[in-house]
Amino acid sequence: METLAPGQALAGYRIESVAGRGGMGIVYRATQVALGRPVALKLLTAELAADEAFRQRFRREWETAAAIDHPNVIPLYEAGESADGQLFIAMRFVDGVDLAYLSADGPMAAERAVRLVAQIGAALDAAHARGLVHRDVKPANVLVGACDHVYLTDFGLSREATQTRLTRTGLFVGSTDYAAPEQVRGEATDARTDVYALGCVLFQLLTASVPFARSGDMAKMYAHITEPPPLVSDVRPDVPEFDAIVERAMAKDPDDRFQSAGALAAAATAAVRGASRPGWDTAPVGLAAFPSSAARPQSSTPGWATGPSPATNPAVAPAPAGRNGPAGASAPLAVIPGSRAAGFAATSHPATNGTATASAAAASGAAASGAGANGAAASGAATGPQSELVRAAQAQLEAERGASAARALAAGTALPDEGARHVAAGHDRAGGAAPTGPVARVAAGEDSLSGPAVVSAVTSARGAKWPRLAAGVALPLVLVAGIVAAVLAATSGTEERRVAAAATATPTATATATATAAPARAVETIEVGRRPDGVAVSQGKVFVANHGAGSLTTIDPETNRTSDPIDAGTRPDHVVAGKGVTWVGVAGDDRVARFESGQRTASVKVGDRPEAIALGKQLLWVANRNDGTVNRVDRAAPALVGSPIGVGREPAGIFVGRRFVWVTNAKDGTVNRIDPSTAQLVGDAIPTGKNPRGVIETRNATWIANADDGTVTRLDRKTGKPLDAITVGRQPRELAQGFGSVWVTNNQDNTVTRIDEQTGRIQGAPIPVGEHPLGIATGAGSVWVANHESSTVTRIQP
Repeated sequence: METLAPGQALAGYRIESVAGRGGMGIVYRATQVALGRPVALKLLTAELAADEAFRQRFRREWETAAAIDHPNVIPLYEAGESADGQLFIAMRFVDGVDLAYLSADGPMAAERAVRLVAQIGAALDAAHARGLVHRDVKPANVLVGACDHVYLTDFGLSREATQTRLTRTGLFVGSTDYAAPEQVRGEATDARTDVYALGCVLFQLLTASVPFARSGDMAKMYAHITEPPPLVSDVRPDVPEFDAIVERAMAKDPDDRFQSAGALAAAATAAVRGASRPGWDTAPVGLAAFPSSAARPQSSTPGWATGPSPATNPAVAPAPAGRNGPAGASAPLAVIPGSRAAGFAATSHPATNGTATASAAAASGAAASGAGANGAAASGAATGPQSELVRAAQAQLEAERGASAARALAAGTALPDEGARHVAAGHDRAGGAAPTGPVARVAAGEDSLSGPAVVSAVTSARGAKWPRLAAGVALPLVLVAGIVAAVLAATSGTEERRVAAAATATPTATATATATAAPARAVETIEVGRRPDGVAVSQGKVFVANHGAGSLTTIDPETNRTSDPIDAGTRPDHVVAGKGVTWVGVAGDDRVARFESGQRTASVKVGDRPEAIALGKQLLWVANRNDGTVNRVDRAAPALVGSPIGVGREPAGIFVGRRFVWVTNAKDGTVNRIDPSTAQLVGDAIPTGKNPRGVIETRNATWIANADDGTVTRLDRKTGKPLDAITVGRQPRELAQGFGSVWVTNNQDNTVTRIDEQTGRIQGAPIPVGEHPLGIATGAGSVWVANHESSTVTRIQP
């Protein structure tokens, strides 16, 4: 593409200099002659301009971005075609750099990263409110001007949520480092697609690395579809509170993500304030919760656009120096998405953090303060600037969790129960949908996530000393709002383990001392088929594989009644379930069988005697005991994927973790690690105890039940290094995680041992169950144990 010379004219603009170059063309610093104002003039390459489909996309960029009036969206002045056929867009020019340039300096301070992400969230919320999806949110499309004021640009991939895509069939649109699974698969996209990308951006700012650093685009796209989100704390152990936030933002299922960019920003704001300002006493900042200027308070409250400058605003911290010195101090660079340096126009809005910290409103000023002697909340009567924040936060809560939750949190009273998903033996983090019934208990002496226990759970994760919420207790407005956002981040629509996702475990020596915990007890014994083995919980149902009867039984947790058994084949063993589908390893038939709506819909031939199975995001992993291999089955097809993976002798347990697939080898007394992205073994087999069987991974450790040692070995989940061995009952067989604990079936003692997930200490006395317990799972507010010889399932109340 021929470069225009300084002084040359084009469509009423005078070229001053080249500001940047990228794949789409060149951006010039220019002057609009009629008005004498500086602009960034973006010219498309001649090759692209000649492509009619691309011309449509170019025009759509202009039409889409011009329809959004928001301080964090780059203002566009004009778009058109010059006399010689060149397509152009004229936009505001500001001095600054793109976010990709800033992030190349290394991990960013959490406060600054959140300040930037909140502004991006505000821009996205404004676009989503108009029914527009960006579809290419990435650091190169985020421009950072003076005082860290953010502009979101390049709406060339945007489309209306109801609009048919203009891309050709099979052509991927977006950036592979930030692409949501549905985008990779070519499925329908919506606002939550941008939420996923924003979660990727947050991860990159905090770690200076994209979430899935792979050598090629195909490997990156595969990782987005199949691999769990990485943990920020793996790179930044100083900010573990962001693990749960990134994990939720990058959930594979859009329904499991934050439902708006503002909700993600609010959670991130709550996290960083909880870590750095435990008093929650700073002024509210940001416009994020408000779709239009009509909702903004017209006052000089610090942090609003009409408020004081950054120098005097205590809520606006100066941005750290970056590659070009302090933010906003760089030379006029230029604007082109994808270029390393980007410059834009000076904004007419005050470039304060208050203008831009978008979605923080819902986190920092979101609920009513105080109550009178009768305990009534003051949310409905709040007046002034804070009242707008109250209503905005309640509206967000109602959208995220229902009106009753919003009213309860605003009043400082208990939250209604919300189901907790389980991670049982053989389950990965997508192991099942949230069932009905009570939510997870936490180990800190609390028995539910309703009311005061919400604050207790979040306190344990953050390490901050927050007061408990209780009806009739007046709390500062900002404090209540912070707890609201933290609860949303930690519990809404997620597994119970995310409640304590930010907690850091301290490895201990072999732990036999009893830790304080609410007493757990067996509350029901339910007859099932002959000799049950595996058990799983998903979508409010309990599934039991009856090894002796060759059947599958379903239990309704609401009534404890069982369904009519379904033929499952010869000697069904493990069972896993998720998203309406149940899988059973049929050891006697060398198959795995798939069940939907009470019907067997498919079966796949695998190796010799499938002993254990585990769910990954897209794959079912199968450990074949007699031939020492692991198979992978595409859950959607269903069909085998690739060749069998050789492991140790007599693999008996398998679990899909964050980094590795763990496989226990009963005959070798070892555990193997498999890299799910390459299907290759990682390092040497790790010695554990004698006859290792069940295996699970929790936040900080991998747990292995050693049947012939009467112990549970704990490994560092990242390195595989043994941490300790915990003495339990005789013949421990299977493990499950839930309610802040790891649960172990002791086959020869007819008991279940409960271990504190964080400390490794045994909690309470062994819990008597039926004869020869094997499988165990958590969910629907209970722990479920399959008793092999009793042909029963014991229900334990944690």
